Amino acid sequence: MKKALLFLLSLTLLLSAVSFPSLASEEQDWIPLSAPSDYAYAIAVVCDTQYMNLRYPDVYTGIYDWLVDNAKEQKLAFVMGLGDITDASTAEEWARADREIHRLDKVVPYSILRGNHDKEEDYNKTFPKKEFKVDGSFDGTMLNTYQLLSVSGNDYLFINLDYGASNEALAWAAEITEQHPDRQVIVSTHDYMNSDGTLTTNGKRIWNNYVKKHENIALMLCGHADGSIIQRNITYGEKGNIIAQFMINAQELDDPYKGLGMIALLYFSADGKTVQLRYYSTAKDACYLAKNQFRFDMAPDQIRVDVHFTDIDNHWGHDYILPLAEQTIIKGKTDTTFEPDANITRAEFLTMALKVARIEAGHGESYTDVALNAWFAGTLYTAKKMGLIDENMVKNDYFFPDQNITREEMTSIIVKLYESKKGSAPQGTTTFTDVDTFSAWTKESIGKASSLGIVTGNPDGSFNARGNATRAEAAVIFSRLQKLL
Repeated sequence: MKKALLFLLSLTLLLSAVSFPSLASEEQDWIPLSAPSDYAYAIAVVCDTQYMNLRYPDVYTGIYDWLVDNAKEQKLAFVMGLGDITDASTAEEWARADREIHRLDKVVPYSILRGNHDKEEDYNKTFPKKEFKVDGSFDGTMLNTYQLLSVSGNDYLFINLDYGASNEALAWAAEITEQHPDRQVIVSTHDYMNSDGTLTTNGKRIWNNYVKKHENIALMLCGHADGSIIQRNITYGEKGNIIAQFMINAQELDDPYKGLGMIALLYFSADGKTVQLRYYSTAKDACYLAKNQFRFDMAPDQIRVDVHFTDIDNHWGHDYILPLAEQTIIKGKTDTTFEPDANITRAEFLTMALKVARIEAGHGESYTDVALNAWFAGTLYTAKKMGLIDENMVKNDYFFPDQNITREEMTSIIVKLYESKKGSAPQGTTTFTDVDTFSAWTKESIGKASSLGIVTGNPDGSFNARGNATRAEAAVIFSRLQKLL
């Protein structure tokens, strides 16, 4: 009996240890809210409130207490909702939401969205369009709406899409977007991005049918997926414009902390181009995790985010690595390390190459050893379709995507990519001392890359064509190619 009791006690302690994070040990994860000193206005984003509305109503009310009380001091110009206002779509939850959200009516313009936990009938009954200030609606309800906002000389169009918005609603959104070509468009919906930064099924449909087609869409926001880390996916639309996409949802922290009242605060510079984000808990009066506090640029031709690699400060590749990382063209091995001297795989290199050239990865079959659900499947499909991969890199329809890429393979891909964008590269002759070691099929591309100034070789005059390329060497290649495209 004692053994059984001891077993049960041990099991209970084990389960209690793994159920939730140790809150006491995580206090260092919280940092004071510090608004930028030079911002002109801010937009607040209220992510999934479902757990707070159902289980922690005081914390839910606290979100709107904070927004109302701090609207003037924080220079709030707009408040965005990302859906899942309720958890069980009960009458009590809807009454609370109705009361709290309408407190913003005379304080700051705002948007609302329906999430998958919000029953459509209850949403429409609680939030009739006549009670809200919107500039247009798809079907006369608050399910799909748009709002116009001008602040500090910057003109915005907010498109608010329902959970699983129909293709007809997306066509309507496209029409509204085209009617306002001079406004920067900020799109919000509930279900768009997964916790790993990839797009959901709904997200892919919204991206392909709407978002990627319009060059004035600058920012895409969603909730839905669980994740205490803000997911960032900065990519290119069909016309080469850069679109920043963020998944913001801290609901997985609400139960461990008994409700956090998390909101994202986007602080804009006067010209609207630089945005500094703070991920703030209205309940704890603190921001969660340094990695969730970052800067990005909403300029028409570039967006940059803050990166903090601790292993490149004294590395020769620092000035090549950092700008590309800030543009999210290349990523670190972790949030704080880049590992510049580590090798780079074929799949990794091709993924970065397409980003440099602002080419969207498609979807389809490529090689026998590339599964359709692999993270690089779209990259290899597009690279193969574009002819970027020489037949000498393939054996019996096997590409070996996880194999380290060699310097000559890297050069072959880069020259083909350059010529796909700019036309034939000038012929060049190689002066490298080890030219006799080059594979026959790469000699021409190495000569062309040398004449373009993309490759320069080693201090001893060699090129080391068959040696594996490092992550830092790839960064140099991408940096030089970027300037030529």
